Amino acid sequence: MGCKNRKKSLTLLTNNPSYQQKQGFTPILLALTANPYKFVERLNAFLTTFNLFTMNKTELIDAMASDAGITKAAAKKALESFLGNVEGSLKKGNRVSLVGFGSWSVSKRNAREGRNPSTGKTIQIAAKNVVKFKAGSDLASSVN
Repeated sequence: MGCKNRKKSLTLLTNNPSYQQKQGFTPILLALTANPYKFVERLNAFLTTFNLFTMNKTELIDAMASDAGITKAAAKKALESFLGNVEGSLKKGNRVSLVGFGSWSVSKRNAREGRNPSTGKTIQIAAKNVVKFKAGSDLASSVN
């Protein structure tokens, strides 16, 4: 099936009111059939309105590369080095602190009793180490 046929069949399918009702289509999704660029524009506006954007590792690498004026490969190495050093330090039980940004630390969570939500039976939850992050004053004030 060619691109034109796929678009036509998608348009016919999504313009069907009973299909829209079954699938719970919203106007923002229907915009995709008419103009994919308009859909992306509307989706970005929607995500921005409700603060639903997230940054993944690849996007962070891209941003680091453009901000620092370096290649993406160099930015990836720098980020992986940073993450590896933080992880290694936390494994040793040390605390990592970046003044103004925040600090990572490891704390021990004791064994405890819990409940299985589906059966209601009491279960034993094993002790484990957990990583904690506390935002620094500069970071905390910048998001408020």
